[in-house]
Amino acid sequence: MGGTGKTPFTIYLTEYLKSKGYKVVVSHRGYKGEYENEVKIISENKEQQVKARYAGDEPQILLRNLAETPIIVGKNRTEVIKLAEKQFQPDFIILDDSFQHLQVAHDYDFIMFKANNPLGNGFVLPAGKLREPISSLEHASCFVFNNWQEGVEIPVQISKFTKPILESRYRIKHFINYSFDLKVFPRALQDKKVVLLSAIGNPGSFENSIRNLDIDFIKHYKFIDHYRFEDKKELNPILQKIDKNEIDYVITTEKDYVKLRNLIDNVAEENKFLYAKLALEIENTEIIDEIIRKEA
Repeated sequence: MGGTGKTPFTIYLTEYLKSKGYKVVVSHRGYKGEYENEVKIISENKEQQVKARYAGDEPQILLRNLAETPIIVGKNRTEVIKLAEKQFQPDFIILDDSFQHLQVAHDYDFIMFKANNPLGNGFVLPAGKLREPISSLEHASCFVFNNWQEGVEIPVQISKFTKPILESRYRIKHFINYSFDLKVFPRALQDKKVVLLSAIGNPGSFENSIRNLDIDFIKHYKFIDHYRFEDKKELNPILQKIDKNEIDYVITTEKDYVKLRNLIDNVAEENKFLYAKLALEIENTEIIDEIIRKEA
């Protein structure tokens, strides 16, 4: 389920392919967005980019990080691909979150895992966190282990499929202030009163990334993945603590920023809110180069 790093990997793979000179289009379902049942380009011009707020939180992150890349939302991937090919004639179309979409033939499938607990309890929903039985991994092309660390052991249930493995790591480059898009570096937060706020699939990973920067946080306000934050009243417990000087900064993810920025409506509050700017790093990119040679 959520929290394995699908969208950051989509951004990384898009940038990597473009650095090799390829034309890339990105497709996203637009989960819980108003365009989910349509087929919409959200990246070609300013009008489309403004309307992207209706596309869902993850497409907005794609748009913010892939400004020069065509991005199309809609759950009907067949129609998305037809539009992409007609409008852009790309070398590659990256489908963010599409392994189960059997109406489309994939040339290559990357399956994302959390390195520290890749299979959860081994059961599919609703008993566990797997979307499909482990046997479906037979149809994968490559496994991506996110938050890879030395000493990670790959479960035999996965390793028996003998697929190529990409080792990826998150790194927080810096934080960005909500109000003026100013960079704030980790050392400036190490002696401050900090809380976290997130609505993501893997809040534990977010916490670990903050701790790795030697930043202590008082509390983590957690909401379910894709939570919309439609009413500012939901933030009152945090805003009241800010007013009482009990909190210096609130750190969120970029995924949460694209929803919260419309609720944080005065400069005094905006200055207290920061979001973490992540970088995904992969060392063994020769696996991706082999994919390009095979599929291009």
